[in-house]
Amino acid sequence: MTTESTTHPAEQIRETLDHTGQIIREKSAIACDAMAKEASHLATCASERIRENPLPIVLGAVGVGIAIGALIMSGRQSHSYQEALIQEPLEHAGDAIRNSLGHFYNSVKFW
Repeated sequence: MTTESTTHPAEQIRETLDHTGQIIREKSAIACDAMAKEASHLATCASERIRENPLPIVLGAVGVGIAIGALIMSGRQSHSYQEALIQEPLEHAGDAIRNSLGHFYNSVKFW
């Protein structure tokens, strides 16, 4: 008789859990359907807005792309922008001038 009394509460717990699981599945399915409908509606609205006025969307996408590219490249650059845009070109120009003048100096003979 003790085995029947311990089995009976276990069956009640199992039935309660099964019922609760069924309720959760039903509510999840309803929420999932509602979210799918809302997402479809949002996609339709976004598509219509892009077709009506594509320029701000394209410019925004370009801006986001540039920002992401700058963030990615900032980790790779060891030089500052001043070094990359001013000092290095001046050094290369100075080297080019010295090389040209060196060739000219070597080709001209002063007696």
